[in-house]
Amino acid sequence: MDQTTQALNQYPAFAALFAVVIIVVLVLIGLVITQNRKIQDLQTPKYGFLGKPLAAFAFAAFLVGGTGFVLFVNNQQQDVSVANASFTIDASIIATESNPVTHEYKLVAIPLVDGKEWGENKAYKFDIFWTISNASTQTDVELGLNLENTGGITKTLTSGTNRINVRVVSSEKTIEKEIDIFVE
Repeated sequence: MDQTTQALNQYPAFAALFAVVIIVVLVLIGLVITQNRKIQDLQTPKYGFLGKPLAAFAFAAFLVGGTGFVLFVNNQQQDVSVANASFTIDASIIATESNPVTHEYKLVAIPLVDGKEWGENKAYKFDIFWTISNASTQTDVELGLNLENTGGITKTLTSGTNRINVRVVSSEKTIEKEIDIFVE
């Protein structure tokens, strides 16, 4: 027989004890390793939003917000106003009798910017204030007129001399014109 087998047969209690000690040592080593892993997991910080790191959430929010801001800024309409401060303004009044029986007149004021009707630019905006005087006084207002929206009013004039006064106001200048229309 072999010496090891013979020793085990002579000392069976020793062999059983040795086997139990080996098993206990292996179990303890396993426990230490698993506890070490748990400690390392608990030592790593667990903060964030819904278990996700907060830095990734902040980066995503910045990316979406920045993209939205850039799109908003680039979609703003550029309103280029008239930058020339040395322009001249004048006005002409056109009165057309539309109904001779009732003495109804179509009145149109045409602003002239540097000699051009409506400044030939829709960026120019005008407010026109009408005053028609005879035995009584009538007033009318047209706001925000431009090359595309030229306005005009229709009035029934009374017998005698009717004084038509027009005040044309642009963003920077004002001009006033008058004409007289005689109605029999």
